[in-house]
Amino acid sequence: PGGLSSKLSDYFAGDLAIIETLPTATAGPPFQRQVWQALRDIPCGQVMHYGQLAEALGRPGAARAVGAANGANPVSIVVPCHRVIG
Repeated sequence: PGGLSSKLSDYFAGDLAIIETLPTATAGPPFQRQVWQALRDIPCGQVMHYGQLAEALGRPGAARAVGAANGANPVSIVVPCHRVIG
């Protein structure tokens, strides 16, 4: 229901959860795509640190790599990079 424009309008009108229904097709190495998917799994209104996300991905020593992948996120509205902090 609703096209991309409609969903983005709903998002900017305050329906933050609608963003989770938008499909993404991003390039990038497998690890970056794994990080970007994990970003989408963080519930709206919650944040975590790079190290926590690295641990959740089964790579506890990869906090810096998670930070780099987060910074390389090409679609930061749809893939909420602001939910992970250094």
